[in-house]
Amino acid sequence: DCGVMISPDSNFAVVANIGRPQGDSSTVSLIDMRAEPFRVVDTVSVGSTPEGLAISPDGRLVAVGLIDGSTKPAENPFKTQGGRLILLKVDGMKLSRISEVAIGSWVQGVVFARDSRRIYVQNATDKEIQIVHVDQDRLVDKGERIRIGTVGAALRASY
Repeated sequence: DCGVMISPDSNFAVVANIGRPQGDSSTVSLIDMRAEPFRVVDTVSVGSTPEGLAISPDGRLVAVGLIDGSTKPAENPFKTQGGRLILLKVDGMKLSRISEVAIGSWVQGVVFARDSRRIYVQNATDKEIQIVHVDQDRLVDKGERIRIGTVGAALRASY
């Protein structure tokens, strides 16, 4: 997982702020890296336990993978069947939530493809990489999965 990412142009960073794992909503903050000193300029609520975080190579979008209760025991009132992938748009120094889609359990990594049109989501419990498409700033799950046969712990990309 990654709790902080810096944009390709180094103008901003995003950081996941994980709240208590008791159903609390967590946030993602936008940090202005050009300011002296650096400072948080916007924060948005995203849901429970953001474990995967990625900025698109074009710097326009932020993908946030939420565990969202998917690792809780069955008797826990906050238990869910899977997590969620949230898509945020970066507009200047503002974040806005624009799309979301269901993902598998216990997300541990999120990366964009080089073209910013696909997002690879590592679902550890499901032992798979889920491919989510970005179509006109909307997340679309076409059911594409890459079986990895083991529980993954991190996922990174180099552009």
